[in-house]
Amino acid sequence: MISRVIRIRAVNVLINKRFLSSSSRSTSRSFTKSTIASQSSAAAAYELDDEPDLFASYSSASDVEKANQLYANQIQITETSDRGYGVHAIKPFAPGELVLKANALATIPRDTHTLQKDWDTHIMVDVPARLLNHSCDANVGLMDNEEGGYDFIALRMIEVGEELVWDYESTEWEIRGFEKCICGAANCRGSIGGFKKHGAEVEAQYGEYIANYLKNSSK
Repeated sequence: MISRVIRIRAVNVLINKRFLSSSSRSTSRSFTKSTIASQSSAAAAYELDDEPDLFASYSSASDVEKANQLYANQIQITETSDRGYGVHAIKPFAPGELVLKANALATIPRDTHTLQKDWDTHIMVDVPARLLNHSCDANVGLMDNEEGGYDFIALRMIEVGEELVWDYESTEWEIRGFEKCICGAANCRGSIGGFKKHGAEVEAQYGEYIANYLKNSSK
């Protein structure tokens, strides 16, 4: 069994600050939900040996601008007060509605900013999915998609201006390094340990909206 080691909050802030240091605000363009639904993955084979190469390959100011253009009138990547970038709704989303797709750019060895797809499979996903922050009371859940990534679905009514947040424990088997969760949710679990630690609670809370490999897990 592969256990993922991740420093979630620090990594999100680090990634977001790197974007913030070099990015500019983007302009909006029209984009329809049907276009979102038809996105295909840009999966490719890469050899990524270290963190600087990872950032060079997957993190650039243009990623943020392109994502904001692609999802114009749907969502917007904006700066938060304490966590670098966050992703916010700029239209209402009804329960069960597709909010965004996380396309798999590559399958790579476990890394501090990959998403887990199986016991020994970790993927790098595109922006804006890569910039979604964690909450123990997520307003978007995920489902495996046919492109090798995840679809993020509204779990409840999401109003304009709300930050889109998902639960990291719904994909990661094991998360270490965070004795205390600081998401601020009323039902915060107090720590982020992964499905291995909080699986029963996570499955009860989100039902089908967790990674397929974790469903009815016996590991």
